[in-house]
Amino acid sequence: MRLTMTRFIRDQCRRIPEVSTFAVDLTGKVVIVTGANGGLGYETAKHLATMHPAKLILACRNTAAGDKAAADIARDSGCSTVVCWKLDISDAASVKAFVQRFEREGVGKLDILIENAGISSWGSAPFKLAASGYEQTIATNHLGTAHLALRLLPFLLKADKPRLVIVASEVHYWVSDPNEADTEGVLQKLNEKDRKGKFYAQMNRYLVSKLFNVLFVRALAAHLPPGTQLTVNSVNPGMCYSSLWTHARSPSQATL
Repeated sequence: MRLTMTRFIRDQCRRIPEVSTFAVDLTGKVVIVTGANGGLGYETAKHLATMHPAKLILACRNTAAGDKAAADIARDSGCSTVVCWKLDISDAASVKAFVQRFEREGVGKLDILIENAGISSWGSAPFKLAASGYEQTIATNHLGTAHLALRLLPFLLKADKPRLVIVASEVHYWVSDPNEADTEGVLQKLNEKDRKGKFYAQMNRYLVSKLFNVLFVRALAAHLPPGTQLTVNSVNPGMCYSSLWTHARSPSQATL
């Protein structure tokens, strides 16, 4: 499928239903939202807090900002069950520690996991490795996101009609030479700073990471056990005012 600029612009202008029209009761439900201290994650968590969740966990790398977000959401929504937990999704050790805490604190099941945390490498962002040893955009947007989903999968499967949502983007259609995604050793190649080819260009990494999000969701859905109640989705939020571009040294703050 080809995403033309005309279609992209037309879709951004399309009216969508008010969020309040599809609110449901989350009484007894446990919810995690990653990257919830600002932008899309914060607005998502703020909406979910009005739906009476049993526990709403804001998974944030910056816990100071996360604690403030939790306090603000609790104040505005009246939700007393919102908390912030430390999670640097680009760091495999942090992902493991987060899930171990989830298990240790006896929450048991997980009803909704919304993986929103991400960064953009568009513009003049330099090549950089994350704590996991992988290029930071791929490590954050894809590898860490997939890692967390897989580690939390047993808890999701314990819930009644659980949901896993990964925030992707329609810009994955704009990846240059997308067939490279299906080549052997593609992650190692993406770790090479001076790797030749449009697919491996630094400014293409965000698009590639969103393509990987979509491919991961499709693969995970295909491998779920028969009869599972788990729903797995990748969603496109469209252009939104956000802090996504913090790492890109860009004046723009549009989440795609």
